[in-house]
Order: sequence, then structure tokens, then C-alpha cells
Amino acid sequence: LVAVGDPRQLPPVLESTRGASHNADEPRPSPLAKTIFGRLQEAGHVPVMLRTQYRMHPSLSAIPNQCYYSGQLLDGCGTEDRRPALCFDRKKVE
Repeated sequence: LVAVGDPRQLPPVLESTRGASHNADEPRPSPLAKTIFGRLQEAGHVPVMLRTQYRMHPSLSAIPNQCYYSGQLLDGCGTEDRRPALCFDRKKVE
């Protein structure tokens, strides 16, 4: 089994308590509240981190890189390969 994803992404958002235990003595969250990656890790599977990201501009990826990944992410494209993350003068971009 190969599961591709990021266990550090936002967890599921549940708007329903259907399936959760309503017993005050034995509270139990809905089984849908746990991600597949969380279940695999609990079963003993060790995740492998793919370190290179290509989706975000390097100035934007710096924030989650420091906050969630302890500086382990690498940018696959440099700032010179991307348009500016924020542009106030459209004439300079075109």
C-alpha cells in the first residue's frame, strides 16, 4: 500500500456528531475524525517525508516550513523562477 499525502495537513472538519458516543461516562469521537494517515501511523507504518515542494512561491513556503516542518522543506523552484508573490505594480510584472 502506498498512501501519498501529508499527515501534518489540516484534519477533517466534521459538522455532524453522528456516529459519536453520546454516553457521558464514555465519550468517544466520531470514527471519521481520524485521518487515514493517523490510522496508518497508529498501526505502525512510518511516514516518509517528501522534502521538496514545488507548489508555493519560496517566500510563501517559508512560513509553513518553519511553523510545521522545522525547516526541513526544500523549494524545488527558486525566487528567480517564480513571479513575485505580491505585486503592487502590474507594469513591472508584464
